[in-house]
Amino acid sequence: MQLSPETRKRVDFLFPADEREEVIRLLEESCGTNLPFCENKNEFELERIRYAALNSLMEM
Repeated sequence: MQLSPETRKRVDFLFPADEREEVIRLLEESCGTNLPFCENKNEFELERIRYAALNSLMEM
């Protein structure tokens, strides 16, 4: 599931250009419709989960 425009803006703001592709890949592959109870969610409904994942990545 692709990222919403707002999620993409946050990735662009938070990560250097050389890391963005990997962060986007991780969010799309690991924080999408593969999660429990998210099978029918769209990219906008997944924002909350993806924002939490971004926060976790920033704390590492």
